[in-house]
Amino acid sequence: MVDLRPRDGSVNDPRDDVFDLYAVKVCVTTDCSGIRNDSGSSLNQELTVVESTRVGPLNDTPLAKSIPSVATGEDGLTFAFYVATDGNIYGSLVSQNDFVPLKLDFDQNVARAAVSRDFSRLAFVFENSRDIYIYSFGQQTLEFIPVTGVSFSQDGGGENVDVVDAVAFSADSDQLVFDYRVCRPSYLSNDNCDYVWSIGLYDVDKRSFDYPFPNLQQGIDLGFPRLSSIGGERIVFQAFVYEDCLNDGDCSSIVGAILQYDYFSDELSVIEVTTLSLIGPAARKFGWPDYFAGDTGVTWSSSYPEVMYQALDENFEVAPSASAYWERENVAGMIHRAAYLGVYSEISVSPQSQQLGALIRGQSKTRTLTIENRGNQGLEITGVNTSDGIQTTLGNILLPAGSSEEFEVTLDSKGLRYGEYSGFLQISSNADRGNADLAVVAIVDRDTDGDGIPNSTDRDDDND
Repeated sequence: MVDLRPRDGSVNDPRDDVFDLYAVKVCVTTDCSGIRNDSGSSLNQELTVVESTRVGPLNDTPLAKSIPSVATGEDGLTFAFYVATDGNIYGSLVSQNDFVPLKLDFDQNVARAAVSRDFSRLAFVFENSRDIYIYSFGQQTLEFIPVTGVSFSQDGGGENVDVVDAVAFSADSDQLVFDYRVCRPSYLSNDNCDYVWSIGLYDVDKRSFDYPFPNLQQGIDLGFPRLSSIGGERIVFQAFVYEDCLNDGDCSSIVGAILQYDYFSDELSVIEVTTLSLIGPAARKFGWPDYFAGDTGVTWSSSYPEVMYQALDENFEVAPSASAYWERENVAGMIHRAAYLGVYSEISVSPQSQQLGALIRGQSKTRTLTIENRGNQGLEITGVNTSDGIQTTLGNILLPAGSSEEFEVTLDSKGLRYGEYSGFLQISSNADRGNADLAVVAIVDRDTDGDGIPNSTDRDDDND
């Protein structure tokens, strides 16, 4: 886990405090790779910290308003990337304190930056800008992406987005999640607009946007999103709800929440909900959620502040136990599995061939098959192509990592030629591995004596 500690020893207001970056080994067991945890916890659903493994500070120039991100390359080296007070991006080697940080110098001040966990891409946003830049290390290309927001018009024009802030990659670097501020028509006639913070997704390969909360209105702000560490189909983020302030004018407190959204199933779930006082900086210390490795839990910063942990079960739903990190006055505890991750999706259809035997022309036969994603990253089925006579219930769907879906394949022999039939079903997808082609073999036959038995299997064709 990399986290931020204030240089003066106390978190007052993260918007103004300056921080140093540290890293420490954490796990969700009572034993971390043979090193006994320092907390003495006996519950294996609690976040435990091995303080003796802490390294830092990893930075020379202090951090301000920065969210760190971490990547491990194929060479096994782990780097933490962050934005410092001078407005530039730095990368520090996590395992060594005496390493001179890498510096990416820009003419403008950078607001946020994020490196993908596989070290293939770097995204960054300049201050007070709605534009995202994505640099590909392998291809050495820089992509410029203006964020326009949700389109409610027929001409495809987007909303009035004025600022993009936090950015984060999926595990395979193909998806980028971000929060953004938009000006929407005001409920009050004397105001030009209401500012609302919401969340967007950008598909780097398809160059397309998706906005999971298109109708978000005044009174709710969403921010600091992170994508799941496996599968890539879940987003954890923080929410501030100001409805009481708008309705009855009581603006002394708001509702703060850590929420999880599954955009494959379109389901929203609550990780944590609490009341936050607006008197003082308590509310501003709350947030910065992230997934624990393997999506076994979620971490976030409380208003004290301290790094909290909520365990998730095998269905990625809230488990009955939660734990606080044991030392306060730190924020933004971002989790990273310090190993190079081979992220892939693998498609498979079972069985891969169908021997349907003999059919009297005009008959049809249906079989149930299973399509599976055996990888650790979600995939999308983008098209299905079939030979004449073959029909299927399989359509363009999203298939999460480790999941499967049943579908039917039907051969309708009406209109087919008599004799041996050989057809296919080809499934197009964005899978990294695997083959989803299906062979269908049959005999289109006659029934000379009309007894319902194909000639090729009828021992008495003339029915005498």
